[in-house]
Amino acid sequence: MLKKLMISAAALCVAAPAALSTASAQEVGVSASIDYVSQYVFRGYGLAEGAIQPGVELSYGGLYGGVWYSAPVENDEFYLEETDFYVGYGFALSETISADVGVTAYTYSDDVDTTTEVYGGLSFDAPLAPSVYAYYDFDLEIFTLEGSGGYSWPLAEATSLDLGFAAGFAQGDDVDWQYASVGLAVSQAFSEFVSGYAGINAGVNSEDGFIDDIEMGEFESTGIWAGVGLSFSN
Repeated sequence: MLKKLMISAAALCVAAPAALSTASAQEVGVSASIDYVSQYVFRGYGLAEGAIQPGVELSYGGLYGGVWYSAPVENDEFYLEETDFYVGYGFALSETISADVGVTAYTYSDDVDTTTEVYGGLSFDAPLAPSVYAYYDFDLEIFTLEGSGGYSWPLAEATSLDLGFAAGFAQGDDVDWQYASVGLAVSQAFSEFVSGYAGINAGVNSEDGFIDDIEMGEFESTGIWAGVGLSFSN
């Protein structure tokens, strides 16, 4: 289940697609990324002990679409491969508020059923870059609401220290949980078209969600995971 990675405010969380970047210029944009994460975490749940995650996206104006893949690399007989297909549209509501709507299809290995999720969100040109997104999965019948933000400190001309954070809750007929995460990463622009990052995240879940739990207060499940990645764009 894609989303911008929490390990970089510029990328986090990745991990979606709810709002992978939406272009505003009227030209075709092409971007690609590849990441390694020590634990694949989606909305407070660990879905793989370690994973390689490539993705590619095309955009034109506010329209965008792409595909994202997650391949377990540790104990892969216990975890699923995942391929997500998404399309969306981003547009400005005002000088300081932008909106984003779209749909994602989550597909899995081992004949696990595909699920389809719609999403919509608002992003604000304000301190800490706040945004809020709502998701609804028609097949799982789960509603999710998530808020996120971030901040970046320049360390050098092409280097920054990026903070990202997110919190949300999910509800369905048989599920109800809350989660939050925070990440810190060092990002480096190698050229106009290529950048990379390395970072670490911590997260909490009101349910038993992480693969390797760490005791941290009264939360049911907590975890720490790291990641590195490269991204390319025209």
